[in-house]
Amino acid sequence: MEAWGLDDGFGEIKVAWANGKGAIPSLVRPGARLELGKDGQENAIYHTEGQSFTMGGGVDTLNTRFDGYERSAMNRVMSFHALLSHGFAEGDTIVTGLPVRLYFRSDGSINKEAVAARKISLQVEVLDADKKPLPKPGKIKVVAQGLAALMALDCGSAAILDVGARTMDATVFQDGRILMDRTGGRNLGVLDMQARFAERIAGQFAYPLESHLVYRAFRDGRIKVMGKEYDLAEDRQAAIQDVSLNIWQEAASIFKTVQDVDTVVLIGGGASFLMESSPWPHVQVADDPVFANAQGMLAYGL
Repeated sequence: MEAWGLDDGFGEIKVAWANGKGAIPSLVRPGARLELGKDGQENAIYHTEGQSFTMGGGVDTLNTRFDGYERSAMNRVMSFHALLSHGFAEGDTIVTGLPVRLYFRSDGSINKEAVAARKISLQVEVLDADKKPLPKPGKIKVVAQGLAALMALDCGSAAILDVGARTMDATVFQDGRILMDRTGGRNLGVLDMQARFAERIAGQFAYPLESHLVYRAFRDGRIKVMGKEYDLAEDRQAAIQDVSLNIWQEAASIFKTVQDVDTVVLIGGGASFLMESSPWPHVQVADDPVFANAQGMLAYGL
């Protein structure tokens, strides 16, 4: 049996296993769409809890930014698609996570109800396009996102800032302990950069851009609309800068101080966006920031 680290982000689903790592965009549409892609391959279709989903983006791509995402049918389908795409098998162990603000209660205790709900969601049956059940996990473990990265990072005294698509988690780690009074999270991330970007470019088009086009334009810094090319790199950079400053301000309020840590480590899909506006000299991006949580989860499961 194999162990899998599963970081079910709002923007990407990342998985790590003993021999590798991989990711898929968190893009899914409602309903079963029998469409052919490259080389005549059909889109991946799944059914769960009486709902059907088709993997991939389009004009009706579902929004992942909602409370309860981590225990939703949509999340379950995308998580298993990512796992199966890389070799997940019946009885394997899944180690996944919850944002710090959900994993811990305000008094620092573990939110056992939220942990149980995450486990239960991944145990609900999912069927493939032919209505055959997908492989089920043997064990499911749940850890706190951001803190999971500690398992994969070689650091002593550190402040860790995990910035994903929708959320940011900030944690101070000293002398082998997590300092709960300097740990917390906010609903702030890369999708806020994308939303700010959409506001900035709205006036350049006769009609509001569809969400999947905004996603592509933010990713590439340019877009082709109705046959015309648009260079949006300056708007993209300005949007990133605006939201990055907000993230750093929120992180500073959670950390309280970073004078007593050796380093501030950036992880998550938003890590690379933040370095340019870093307010402290000892900030560094983890060697593999996007997969730091998934690899930490894997280490926890071994």
